[in-house]
Amino acid sequence: NGYLCNTTPSQFAQLYESSLPASMSGSDFLALSHNEHWDNATQAGELMFQSHASYSRCGLGSEGTDRLVMLAREEMETAATSNLCPSIYGAKITGGGSGGTVCILAQDSSQGQEAVERIREKYHRQTGYRPDIFVGSSEGALKQGVICAQAVSTGLTH
Repeated sequence: NGYLCNTTPSQFAQLYESSLPASMSGSDFLALSHNEHWDNATQAGELMFQSHASYSRCGLGSEGTDRLVMLAREEMETAATSNLCPSIYGAKITGGGSGGTVCILAQDSSQGQEAVERIREKYHRQTGYRPDIFVGSSEGALKQGVICAQAVSTGLTH
């Protein structure tokens, strides 16, 4: 599987694009490449990485969120190079952009929890900040309902 086409777009953009030389031998590239299985979780995770890369390119990311996403990718790739099933599938900035919150797609298992905790501790060692971890999802609008906003005319002209 040592072909450039086997590297996902977000992996290329986030990990290799800025550091690749004008030419590279096949053996050098193979050292960077990983075999991946493409189940639904892996595909969703890759889309999360792509989404994060596009946010960062638009200037909506931050050093902190980029670091967390990179640590999530490193955790996933460490498992792959050790021939272990990954516990982390993807990560991306979420919310309004410009830093703050990262969503990590992980196995719903003790291995997934441990992987997220390793990411948290690495981030803490590197930055001095210990991120909060929120697990699961809420029922959101299904439970809380929605508010319909209606424009009100102020009579002012622009």
